[in-house]
Amino acid sequence: MIVQSVLDRIEQPPEISVLFEGQVRRMRESADSILGAFVLAIMALYIVLASQFNSFGQPLVIMLSAPLCFSGAFTALWLTNQEMSLFAQIGLIALMGIVMKNGILLVDRANQFREEGLSASEAMVKAGPERLRPVLMTAFAAIFGMIPVTLSSGDGSEWRNAMGALIIGGLASSTLLTLLVVPAAYIVGPDITRLASRLGSFLVGFKDPEAKGR
Repeated sequence: MIVQSVLDRIEQPPEISVLFEGQVRRMRESADSILGAFVLAIMALYIVLASQFNSFGQPLVIMLSAPLCFSGAFTALWLTNQEMSLFAQIGLIALMGIVMKNGILLVDRANQFREEGLSASEAMVKAGPERLRPVLMTAFAAIFGMIPVTLSSGDGSEWRNAMGALIIGGLASSTLLTLLVVPAAYIVGPDITRLASRLGSFLVGFKDPEAKGR
């Protein structure tokens, strides 16, 4: 903030304090509210996914797709010279649900193949091509739907342009990366679980020499 940088260069008496009011204060309050809503949304998504898949690990695999949208979202804001407005922050929360849908499609279909007796890698190899079309269709539909929002120039469009650019960039990056990261995490997941189980068994069954001699 320019005003804050100017104040930092000015030596102020200890009995004087500076507070930002008006629009700046309202923006900070809105940012805090959005952050709280973001945390609650992540917690709610995890609870719903855990109950749906009856697993504590698979929701984490699905939720890996959420951070994958950040790079594309913020890059799109930078390329279009947009600011992280209130509407853009709301769009970021909405983007979380959209991008996790891709992971849900992949993991759900892979679980169906696992029930037929296939291994995790074989199940994901078969589920990937089958779910590629709905994943791309949903992503392209949302991207094309956000193009008018991004390019609009009517009254109040400066508030909506950032949201459209953020969603387009986030969907573009997350759709591509989700098709790589989520299958890899799904395949490696059982190996990590077995390793953790063996490590836990080793630690539980470990006894020091004095205990063995008693």
